Amino acid sequence: MNRARIASAILALAVVALAAEWQDGTCWGRGRFRPENTNRAFATADGCALCHSASDRATANWSATGEDISPYGLWQGTMMANSFRDPYWRAQVAREIRVDPENAAETQALCLRCHGPMASHTARLKQEPSPPVATAGFDALARDGVSCTVCHQANPERIGKPESFNGRLDITLDRKIYGPYEDPVSRPMLMHSAYQATHGPHMRKSDLCGSCHTLVTGHFPEQTPFLEWKNSAFAETTTCQECHMPEVGPTRIAHNPGGFDFLIAPRKEVRGHAFIGANAFMLRMLREEREDLGVTAPDEALKRIESASRQLLGTKTARLAIGEIERADGEIRFDVRVENQAGHKLPTGYPSRRVWLRVQVRQGRSLLFDSG
Repeated sequence: MNRARIASAILALAVVALAAEWQDGTCWGRGRFRPENTNRAFATADGCALCHSASDRATANWSATGEDISPYGLWQGTMMANSFRDPYWRAQVAREIRVDPENAAETQALCLRCHGPMASHTARLKQEPSPPVATAGFDALARDGVSCTVCHQANPERIGKPESFNGRLDITLDRKIYGPYEDPVSRPMLMHSAYQATHGPHMRKSDLCGSCHTLVTGHFPEQTPFLEWKNSAFAETTTCQECHMPEVGPTRIAHNPGGFDFLIAPRKEVRGHAFIGANAFMLRMLREEREDLGVTAPDEALKRIESASRQLLGTKTARLAIGEIERADGEIRFDVRVENQAGHKLPTGYPSRRVWLRVQVRQGRSLLFDSG
């Protein structure tokens, strides 16, 4: 066998080995638990649930009032977890394809980076074209939406910069899982999942959110919650995480699968993975149409985040004030001042979103005027 044929054979073996490494389960650790799907870079969130969920046999990840505050338990009821299942997003993608069929592949690749990022980044790392949305739907990694091993594997150097926008997080194959605490206990995670727990201060920064929450199509800034926040007074006082990931109090953020939770030290200033936003309507739709939409989150998880979303909308998005009331010629006139408290535009994100003002005038229990 000449050198060329030997080199060709070695290359073929290397390609086969690389392909095998991408197969499900080959990079998961020695623990008994297996996620629905995994590859060299990613795993579905149910793999992380082995330790980062609330268990009836464990004391970790429960609040003092008996609520599930585990990362997995909160996340599964969010729009982040259901970003790929979102029927409104799916409909908009279908419309974009219908309107501009020549750019269908590019449109779907752009949309998948944020709504099915594990499938998108897997294709990038394998140097393959991004799959169509319909094809990605067969992959549990895509269906898992914005999952644990996406955000927690984002390297810090690029975040917050224009090169990270449009979902271009810097995720590599080094299998580092970043967390906000300085002294991560790495051995259990390494054993069970083959990921290396690593301190990442950038997990507390809004820059991390800016990758998917800044969408520029061509030269047109279409969706810019991150840039709106960055150029507001809120950027000096409040991060995205402080509003959208409210604190749940000190707790153990993981439980011991063997049942020895007392061996795990509680963490302070723990932020819940609730990712509370404004899309309460869609959370209800996901719950009510769960069978058709393939939703796997429990009803209670979706109800909980929907309720938290409505509370956020009702108490923390805007401050309303009524000015001086003038009465003359059988009319009432007054001004209503709406002061934005959201830290970005209200509403923000996808351009079709709307906020309207509803005004009622009552005399006792009688409704005299209703508008909005």
